[in-house]
Amino acid sequence: MHPAALLLATSGIESAVRLWSPLPEDGNTEPRVVSDAGSAAAANQQRMRSDPFEAMLLNISFAGGGDRDLHSPACRAS
Repeated sequence: MHPAALLLATSGIESAVRLWSPLPEDGNTEPRVVSDAGSAAAANQQRMRSDPFEAMLLNISFAGGGDRDLHSPACRAS
């Protein structure tokens, strides 16, 4: 159970699980709706296959800013 989101998960004979949530009462659109499900699924699969330690280091490099090449090592050549 999520403390802030009201969701209902349904499943049938097929292997798909669908998540349902009510629309906002004021008629506004939901900001969390994923418009490109294919890209979101691919990014999620990439995160699931990645090493958590490497992901942490990558997040640290983004937090540090700068125009660093993400494919080159961050250490100096000796």
